[in-house]
Amino acid sequence: MAPSAMPAKRRSWRSTSQASMPRSLSPLRRHSLNRRVLLGLAGTGLFVAALDAYVVVTLLPAMIGDIGLTIERLEQATPIVSGFLAGYVVAMPLLGAYSDSRGRVPVYVACIAAFALGSAMTATAGLWPFAGLPWLIAGRFIQGLGGGGLVPLSLALAADLYEGASRTLALGSVAALQEAGSVFGPLYGATVAAAAAGLGGWRFV
Repeated sequence: MAPSAMPAKRRSWRSTSQASMPRSLSPLRRHSLNRRVLLGLAGTGLFVAALDAYVVVTLLPAMIGDIGLTIERLEQATPIVSGFLAGYVVAMPLLGAYSDSRGRVPVYVACIAAFALGSAMTATAGLWPFAGLPWLIAGRFIQGLGGGGLVPLSLALAADLYEGASRTLALGSVAALQEAGSVFGPLYGATVAAAAAGLGGWRFV
């Protein structure tokens, strides 16, 4: 009698685990290749977002020059940095919970779209009369919203896709990519801006 009770328990545990998983991910979890691709995309998005949070450190002098600010008015450029961080902090606690009901993948795609829009606004700052400092700050804020949302979503995706020791490894890999982006951001910005100096410099970053 005891042996027949055990499979029932296992079946119950599995059905509960599958029910708690977002519907958009349940088919992907059955295929290891799909899981790896999705985890790789999540980690790459998080790496780029972390990279962009710190890349502005080495680019700020060139950026303020292109939007008409002088070095004497450098304090007015503070929101270029803090605007990104504000969006980042706002999005992090909200979008992870929101994705529980709306699905990880749709919210993740929306965050990527927001990050791309913010990046486009940032890159075009100073090209037109209306695209001055407020335009640049708004672009950085939207970038921050997208990037901040990628943090809980990437970790949640890793947790949804894997179990046990594999889940620990997946979460560690995603977190490592975030830290790598933070470390290499300033170096990346300086290198790319120097390489593309004749083509627009910092805008290519």
